[in-house]
Amino acid sequence: MLSSSTRINKIIIQQLQRHELEYECDVDPNQIDGEVVYCYDERVNSLGIFAGCTDEELTLLFTALIDNHPLYWDIALEIAKLLPTKGYLVKDRLQLDGWTVDFCYRGFNQMLLAYLGSSKKYETRIIELLDMIPEDYRDGLFLACEALNTPLICRKLMEKFTQWINADSDYGKGTGEMHYLVRFIKLWETTQDTKLLNEFIRNVEKSSRT
Repeated sequence: MLSSSTRINKIIIQQLQRHELEYECDVDPNQIDGEVVYCYDERVNSLGIFAGCTDEELTLLFTALIDNHPLYWDIALEIAKLLPTKGYLVKDRLQLDGWTVDFCYRGFNQMLLAYLGSSKKYETRIIELLDMIPEDYRDGLFLACEALNTPLICRKLMEKFTQWINADSDYGKGTGEMHYLVRFIKLWETTQDTKLLNEFIRNVEKSSRT
């Protein structure tokens, strides 16, 4: 019988091959069961490589995140993108009531916050966490924001991005959070109030020049 690590890597490799993405396997010396599948092709972030997986396969991939299985970061991020729509498969293991800021500092835990994008009932919690989670630990939270994309979350994100940029002229350059800002603006162009968005963009541009 195949180990869970072998089964996880088999699913990942199948999907990479299906999308004609090159990959390589290597051993993570910091892990006991540490073979990791790497993919350095930038297209891995835009093809939705795991969207065609079965529920059984997704359950195994989500469990890999929950258990902090050794995964290449971009691969883990692609798995997390499906938590808003498919996270119900592992809801019982997510322990939503136990999520704290400290929780996000461990392994891939921060990505599990993407599940909050599964229902509008988590809108208030998302807004609260935007005030609490520090830079470089917001990936899952941003995915949840993208999934719900409510006017309240939009306004909160605009407030926070403005605050973060005003506080640090180099904001987002080392953590990739500026990439999320670009994605949010593109999303808001077709889903949120145009006047509000234009005012936000002007403020961001003004802050970036100072």
